[in-house]
Amino acid sequence: MQAIFRDFLALVALLMAAPIFAQTYPTKAIRLIVPFGAGGPTDVIARIVAQKLSENFGQQVVTENIPGAGGNTGVAMVAKAAPDGYTILVVSTGFMVNPSMYARIPYDPVKDFTPVTLVAASPNVISVHPSFPAQTLKELVTLVKANPGKYSFAQPSTGSTPHLAGELFKQQQHLDLVTVPFNSAALAINSTIGGHTPIAFTALPPAMSNIKDGKLRGLAVLSDKRAQALPDVPTNAEAGVPDLESDTLTGIVAPAGTPREIIARWHSEIAKAAATAEVKQRLETLGFVPVVSSSTNMNGPCGARCSAPEPQKRSSDPIAPGSRHRTAGADASAGSAGFNAPPEAHPAATTDETSHKLRRFFMRYLWRVEIAMRVPGDRWAAEITSGGTSRDARRSGGSRTTARE
Repeated sequence: MQAIFRDFLALVALLMAAPIFAQTYPTKAIRLIVPFGAGGPTDVIARIVAQKLSENFGQQVVTENIPGAGGNTGVAMVAKAAPDGYTILVVSTGFMVNPSMYARIPYDPVKDFTPVTLVAASPNVISVHPSFPAQTLKELVTLVKANPGKYSFAQPSTGSTPHLAGELFKQQQHLDLVTVPFNSAALAINSTIGGHTPIAFTALPPAMSNIKDGKLRGLAVLSDKRAQALPDVPTNAEAGVPDLESDTLTGIVAPAGTPREIIARWHSEIAKAAATAEVKQRLETLGFVPVVSSSTNMNGPCGARCSAPEPQKRSSDPIAPGSRHRTAGADASAGSAGFNAPPEAHPAATTDETSHKLRRFFMRYLWRVEIAMRVPGDRWAAEITSGGTSRDARRSGGSRTTARE
């Protein structure tokens, strides 16, 4: 009886301590982990968040880049961190894609993390070296078709939406175009600026200044409307290649078990920051759109409001001849991150439309390109619609191809 009473007192003490801890949080510096190299859209968003929250918390939020294995290295480190609010992770679309890109990953994106919020979205862009012969996207298609296997495109990480857009582009246009993955958007862009990979598929923010300075030539923004930051660059539809729209989403997650009060504090501070004219203007200048969501609804690419597309037969849709890869750099990177569903929008945000579009893009791509594993399209529909991560699908499905192979 005394042991039970002691346990009861300990539980009461623990429950009373949680609100007190949340009220005093934070009492020391916080690590904000970016699982990619510096200079990419995930890193840019992390630094904006770190600056504003350092001011609001009264404690330093330190951005720390831990790239490697397509983002898996940094994500796995945070998955094992103490759930005390002092190690937080910034993710993008690879967070959702990587479990299907790798036979094994060192974390479970559902069980090991608690979602905080989406932060921003940006359209992807196709750019080329200024000396590249093609002046338009249609001319690029004609040029690559006339020279199969000669040209290559750089992408920031295998499984990221720029990479998926590039593969979908190859499929749609039947192109033999070599994919060259890098560990970050900055490395991919530098490769194109240096003329090593004449074409680049990246998010808009890391490419924008180089396009404005003439170091790159923008051929198309992969969006249904032109980017405010690059009004002279046409959309993909205007450039003659419809159905290629794609975004890069960026968000915040914490280790599973992080106190709700801390999650709520992070969400509240980010929502307030994103609603300010200063941050909105800064994000838009960099090519982002603020997309702040409810943490409880950051669980699946459209949730119940989104119906799955009609199943398509994979056997009648073969891989394009250009679906081979070659690696670049020390480590072929795999993914930024995505989230399993569009959250409810903050008044300052446009979440549903962006997330719905991203989900449709993923579904169309995953059915058409066997870049990870041969899994039936209806299983992908069930998995993504439910917001789940299928370990059975990863174990069951035949051969797979990554940039390392």
